[in-house]
Amino acid sequence: MMDILWLVVCLVIAVPLIRNPQKVTERPACKIKNPTVIRVLGILVLVIAIGSIALRFAV
Repeated sequence: MMDILWLVVCLVIAVPLIRNPQKVTERPACKIKNPTVIRVLGILVLVIAIGSIALRFAV
């Protein structure tokens, strides 16, 4: 149950970063102004989420 919840939370965080990084970079408080970096961070969140679930089931 917690695995599904973890994946949903990571998806909620990562999908907006991947789909529309310009929205994040246009905020005045955002110090990262490169949309490619924001997109890579979103992909990294997804990889970590999937990897943590895969490792949990592998053990």
